[in-house]
Amino acid sequence: MYTTPGTNHRSVRPVMMDLDGTSVPAHLVDPKTEEFKLWRQAVSHLVRRSFGVSLDDLPDLMTRDSFDQGISPESFFEDDVVSMLREEYGNDVVDAALRTTSR
Repeated sequence: MYTTPGTNHRSVRPVMMDLDGTSVPAHLVDPKTEEFKLWRQAVSHLVRRSFGVSLDDLPDLMTRDSFDQGISPESFFEDDVVSMLREEYGNDVVDAALRTTSR
């Protein structure tokens, strides 16, 4: 609780739930950060569906830069994630994983 400056009124600051479930004062929540978390979750969903791992299991990729440039989760997945995995594991392995999940 806090006292509103210039008054004797006590009130509770508005609180928002962050996407990770933590309570954050509403005035401290950055909408762009919340959008980025949703964007990243969409990419991670594509990675998990296609390869059985999360985005966090992969080497660091330029996720925030791509988000800030307006790249869609699907384009990032295709252009960055799949390309990186092809370099790392080869075309045959990646193609086999993608064929298995597209059924």
